[in-house]
Amino acid sequence: MAGYKINTICKVLRFNRSKYYRRKAYAPGQGSRKTNLNDMDLTEGRQKIVECIKQLCSEYPSWGSCRITNWLRKRENLLINRKTVQRIMRKENLIVQPRENGQVGRVIIVNQYL
Repeated sequence: MAGYKINTICKVLRFNRSKYYRRKAYAPGQGSRKTNLNDMDLTEGRQKIVECIKQLCSEYPSWGSCRITNWLRKRENLLINRKTVQRIMRKENLIVQPRENGQVGRVIIVNQYL
């Protein structure tokens, strides 16, 4: 690409410039900001994520898949979907039971003098 502009190259190849820059930003092994789960070796990547999720569930037993996903995205720089985390948690039997709402079964008393 010596001497040619990106705009010219993309026009000749009929390739969108936005796609060029997006691929450049998220290219595996090119210093990409986040690590995509699909770019990692399946055995190594999945094992790392499963171990991390197990550790988080043992430290924070009340955390659900949304909170764990946000933690993995911000702290571990993993580009991972919430549903993937939820699937792993379900498979490893780490699903958090929802709390019972305290409002269930309460009777509302209406002021009789109104």
